[in-house]
Amino acid sequence: MIVLDASAGVAIAAKRLSGRALRPALLATDEVQAPRLFQVEVANAVWKYVMAGDMSQDQALAIHAAATALVDTFINDAELVEPALREAIGLSHPIYDMLYLVLTHRTGAQLCTLDRRLAKIAGQLDLAVVELEAQGQPDRPRSAPS
Repeated sequence: MIVLDASAGVAIAAKRLSGRALRPALLATDEVQAPRLFQVEVANAVWKYVMAGDMSQDQALAIHAAATALVDTFINDAELVEPALREAIGLSHPIYDMLYLVLTHRTGAQLCTLDRRLAKIAGQLDLAVVELEAQGQPDRPRSAPS
């Protein structure tokens, strides 16, 4: 099982180089889960690309739909908020990322993220993280997904 975060979901859906490196892990797993917040985070990420002039509204909508379709099961955020808040306070890290971390811990899944700080925290907590074969700078979408 994999817990997919928004950074990885956008990269995969936008067919970025980093997303292409992560896609095999999603194809090899039996289930992909994410907190419901994933949908809003993905929408916010593609909105930023539109505002920066890096993609059109149609591209943003297509990437949002494609990223959402990567997830088999969305978990109600309310189930994760209290333990995520405890982790956020204890680790001095934003709560929205801790929703993914708590879900990863609860399910025994691998965390699929491009957020290096979140991946580092997960590793320190002995949680499995999908590793990128080539860690480089995050790449921006250059064209509409096909």
